[in-house]
Amino acid sequence: MGDFRNPHFFKEKQGFLFYGKGRKMFGRFMLIPLASIFFHISFSFGGTIQLPQTGQTKCYDSLGAEITCAGTGQDGEIKSGVAWPNPRFTAGTGGETDCLTDNLTGLTWVRSPDSTTRTWQGALDYAKNLTLCGHSDWRLPNVNEFESLAHAGQVSLAQWLNDPVQGFSNIQFSDYWSSTSYAYSTPHAWLLDVLSNEVGSSDKQNPKYTLPVRGTTQGLARVWKTGQGRCFNGTGGEITCMGTGQDGETQSGADWPNPRFINIYNGTVTDRLTGLMWLQNGNCIQTRYPNFDTDVTAGDGKVSWQHALDFVKGINTGIYPECGVGYTNWRLPNVHELRSLADYDQEAIDEWLIAQGFMNVQRYGYWTSTTDPEWTTGAYEIMMYIGGPGSYQKSTDWFVWPVRDVVIYNLFLPLIQRNL
Repeated sequence: MGDFRNPHFFKEKQGFLFYGKGRKMFGRFMLIPLASIFFHISFSFGGTIQLPQTGQTKCYDSLGAEITCAGTGQDGEIKSGVAWPNPRFTAGTGGETDCLTDNLTGLTWVRSPDSTTRTWQGALDYAKNLTLCGHSDWRLPNVNEFESLAHAGQVSLAQWLNDPVQGFSNIQFSDYWSSTSYAYSTPHAWLLDVLSNEVGSSDKQNPKYTLPVRGTTQGLARVWKTGQGRCFNGTGGEITCMGTGQDGETQSGADWPNPRFINIYNGTVTDRLTGLMWLQNGNCIQTRYPNFDTDVTAGDGKVSWQHALDFVKGINTGIYPECGVGYTNWRLPNVHELRSLADYDQEAIDEWLIAQGFMNVQRYGYWTSTTDPEWTTGAYEIMMYIGGPGSYQKSTDWFVWPVRDVVIYNLFLPLIQRNL
């Protein structure tokens, strides 16, 4: 059986398709003097976790040529997120020399994994039965843990990991299984293609490589839970999680706050997990400024990558104020930021996001500000119904969903909510 890739994971290169790896007043609360409010509750809200930088430090035009970053709004200019420590990885000592700790996430990885391919079930069994470096609590990493290794500044993730500076060895230039089932099609599971830096999926019966992980995420950029709480067998049937070693059983990562999202009632929704503020409207171009979109199908809100960057810049300069809702520090999200919205237990993440308080969330691709380092005429987008990234030619039309860092006044948030 061949690898399963949703058609929207396809990578377009040189014309061919390749598999890619309402405002509201605060009612009675407004009777409290504003000065008192700001004195008591104004502070920066950083979220439960802090997302790391993607690793991208360069900028590229739509034809793939490297350009000066200043004023582009690209990931390589903004570098949003926690800076990576140097060194990124530290090798164990004594009886733990065969293990590497990621100083960014606190996770510990097998330093030199074997070169045996296994089915998904075989990989789960191998990882949970492994004893190495004096530890027997190894597991197959979930999709978020695996994606934390990605480096958007490197053409080949495998080559970067195998560099003696990083400390890994024997990382194969191919796919590695995660423990996370693909909720949209449960006979498949998520994987990381370490050749091309991309998350994808494959039939669970296909042979892939195994890179076990252990430990609790901690430190600079904690990895968050994927949201998956169910388990499935190799043919996609739902099963009891106990003893499976699947993501639905281990649920590794930082807990989500409850509620995860807060509707600020000013046209924005704040994610309390990441501390990021998003436009509530997932397609503001179409509903507010359809004349901006002259690409392919005019007025549908889908625009080229450069036009996506231009639109967000226009929000900040006051050209498109109705999509700024009073703020002028929006940006096109990088690939980590946009993917962080996903709940991998959902078969239709776009519908789940609408249920969380967003509106007009589109099913298909949204642009990120992150260029594909392997193919700089392309950039990453996220298919919102599955939460999976793909790489597309920058001339392709996709949707635009601005994000910004937030200062939230949340000490009295329950009071605010009760008085809306």
